[in-house]
Amino acid sequence: MPDSAAIQQNTSSARSKAPWFTSERWKLLAFYLGVPLTVGLYGGINNWQLLKQAGYVPGLLFYMGHALPPWLVTCLTTFSVMWVLQRFKPPPWVIMAIGSVLAAFMTQPFASWLTGYYEVRWNIPDLHDQVAPMFSVEFWRYLISATVMWFLINYIFDRFLGLPRYRYTIPRGYDFKDMAPVPVADDAVQSLPGFFGRIPMRLSLDDVLAIKAEQHYIRVYTEEQDYMILYRFSDAAREMPEDSGFQVHRSYWVSYAGVASIRPRAKKFLIHLTNGENVPVSGPYHTQVKDVARERNWLVIS
Repeated sequence: MPDSAAIQQNTSSARSKAPWFTSERWKLLAFYLGVPLTVGLYGGINNWQLLKQAGYVPGLLFYMGHALPPWLVTCLTTFSVMWVLQRFKPPPWVIMAIGSVLAAFMTQPFASWLTGYYEVRWNIPDLHDQVAPMFSVEFWRYLISATVMWFLINYIFDRFLGLPRYRYTIPRGYDFKDMAPVPVADDAVQSLPGFFGRIPMRLSLDDVLAIKAEQHYIRVYTEEQDYMILYRFSDAAREMPEDSGFQVHRSYWVSYAGVASIRPRAKKFLIHLTNGENVPVSGPYHTQVKDVARERNWLVIS
């Protein structure tokens, strides 16, 4: 068996050699920073009067302030909505619509404050008129246009740039090439799954209870906590030893040792893990789960 200290050292070394700026990270930077900064720059260029009165740098900062914080708040609220509604699995457009509306109301006070500050600081009359009062007709027009732009930008990143957002499962046909296993220098370390090199804590194969696909990430469940990692689910499931577990759902891989019990639910099954999580079993895997349950004498709770 390889020495654990050597495994950690070689894994850390391999992680440090891996390029940080992969195309996947470039896409994330473009989505979270590139888009709002471009919108802010466009707004500043199209309002030379404010740039001349306040100065080019303060003027551009004014429009960046109206673009970047609202965009990040919209991203945060949409992810929050996605997390709250995960039990119901609504389509992405529902998640994005709710997130956009909530973000508009949350950022309105900040937009009013920023505009008022510039109006007084640089003595620019009528600047505050550019911010529509809440619940006014102009505000609802702004909300509709902002939501449409939010849909459009997400559609472009999803369909054309290979960065699906606010989905509970990865769409078929996506191939994230930058999620290949991190190379390692030692043959003994190569026996470990590649995603172990991306987990901040040192784990053994026995620590992994289940793996779940979440968009272009995977969530690795252990007894103590779970880890979200940028990785391809099909690679992670394939890299786990065949005798350690099996796939029970399109989005779930489960360790044999991590199963506490099985609970039939109508025509479905739920696998109860030792850490308290419940894993659904989809139809194509029912027979396999039944066979493994009989073979391993798993507790079945009716």
